[in-house]
Amino acid sequence: MSKSQLSDPSADMGTPPRRSRVVAFLALGSLALAPLALAVPAGASGSTIGTYKFSGEVSGTAKSQAQFSGKYGLKTYSCQVQQESNQILLQMVKPSLTVNGKKTTLTSLQITVGVGKDGAAETIGGSSEAQVTLTTASGTKNSEWTSTSGTATVKPKGNGASFAVVMAPAGSLSGNPVQSGDAKSSVHLSGTVTSCHPFEQ
Repeated sequence: MSKSQLSDPSADMGTPPRRSRVVAFLALGSLALAPLALAVPAGASGSTIGTYKFSGEVSGTAKSQAQFSGKYGLKTYSCQVQQESNQILLQMVKPSLTVNGKKTTLTSLQITVGVGKDGAAETIGGSSEAQVTLTTASGTKNSEWTSTSGTATVKPKGNGASFAVVMAPAGSLSGNPVQSGDAKSSVHLSGTVTSCHPFEQ
């Protein structure tokens, strides 16, 4: 799979019903983007656009700048609207957080946020399409969590988001333990991002 496909997980997937598109984005966001995270990091630049607070297996506070520099010096936007404007991807490089009680500088961290329709504020659970995923990379080790409860809001046209969720290791929800990676227990995550770069073909 090419990097362009990873940054646009809905590519070549046809036009399934809206709920299918949201679920597909979130699944690919947490699974397929993790290897990309290992290849990206260098440094971040620009004004702070987002602040994220973690507790549980991962704890601490991380902030994202407007852009970061990739491995070859190419600028990448920290928050990007996906093909569906009700879905955004957040990326951070080298955030310093506590993982299982140990202060750790992660290789990278990614958060996906999706709701059922553009500009919606939704409660996670039941028939709701809202979901938040978290993927961390530390060297060659990845960990993945998926929201089980809480709330998520994506601003109109994907121009920012806020969320407050409880998350479980992804594999405990999918029935595939491998999907969790090194994730072992729950994470509480809240955050706000004030702007996102529009989707680009």
